[in-house]
Amino acid sequence: MDKVVAELAQTVLSLSKQVKSNLVAVAEEWEDIKRNTAGQDQTNKDAVTVSRKDLTALKRQVRMLQQNLPKVLDNDFKSAYSQLAVAEEDMNTLRTENEEAHAERQHWQARYETLLAECELEKQEKFKLHQEIQALTAELSQQSEYCAGMGSAACTLLWRVSQCEESIQSILAGSKSQEFLDMACTTLDSFLATYREDIPQGQTEEVHFVCALCGIITNITASSYGREFLISKKQDVVDTFVNVLSEAPNKYIWTRIKNLMLMTLYNISINEKGLKYLSNKTGLMGLLAWLLRDERETENQVNALRVIQSLTCDKKNIRVLNEARDMLSLEYLQECAAAKNTVLRILSAEVMADLYQ
Repeated sequence: MDKVVAELAQTVLSLSKQVKSNLVAVAEEWEDIKRNTAGQDQTNKDAVTVSRKDLTALKRQVRMLQQNLPKVLDNDFKSAYSQLAVAEEDMNTLRTENEEAHAERQHWQARYETLLAECELEKQEKFKLHQEIQALTAELSQQSEYCAGMGSAACTLLWRVSQCEESIQSILAGSKSQEFLDMACTTLDSFLATYREDIPQGQTEEVHFVCALCGIITNITASSYGREFLISKKQDVVDTFVNVLSEAPNKYIWTRIKNLMLMTLYNISINEKGLKYLSNKTGLMGLLAWLLRDERETENQVNALRVIQSLTCDKKNIRVLNEARDMLSLEYLQECAAAKNTVLRILSAEVMADLYQ
């Protein structure tokens, strides 16, 4: 729009210069006429003598100005006014668009400020929740430590009590015994999930708690009543022990736990129903052979070999015998029969005799 106004002003200025130039030319001619007639006698002071030639030229110029000036001014001014009208219309359109853009900017500015305030509130709420989570985590950790300590103490006492065979029937009486065994299975699964890779440092209360639980179950299966109860009503305990033995890492804190579970499996195998259940357990022979090779503690190897011996004592169970021969070669059993540990040597020789003689 500024460019159009500038062009209009330039046009008007050019026309003004042209008119001024023509007027100057007429004035100069008029002065020439005055000079030419200054020396002549005048009969009338009010009269001016002009030659016909000059007068004709003057008339011609005036006529040309009268004819051309309106045309020039009309065309240029009409064009300028037309452009000015268009420019004003464009300016109004731009002004309207500018007002709309300004209103929209104010809308988004208000929206931004609202969202910024909401974001700040959410940050404060998040910080508050984070503090609450930290407090609850600390409280939960304290409660967990307390529960683990209390469970460890209670189960350790019960472990000692369960060493007396006469107390087993009292322990298993009522519905709470099955709840206790369910709790033991859940605790073992949770302990395995937590410490499969992230091994705790030292003998924590949790480790003592789990060892005590396994020890109680081992003592329960050491009695004939306990073995019959477990294999008849809580076979899932055996399944849990087998699963934990297959997945637990070969780390120090698991050594005692594995030992107790292997002793439990051996006690179960003494029962006729228990032996049948273990013999039909898919993959158990392979697991025992793997534990015999992989375990670092000799006592765990001995207990694994005891369970193998118990499973292979039935000469009628051809499937178990063949599976044992596949898992335990004669050469490997001969190596075990030459071990330093006396019990391991004797058991290896007996198993070798059962399988290969």
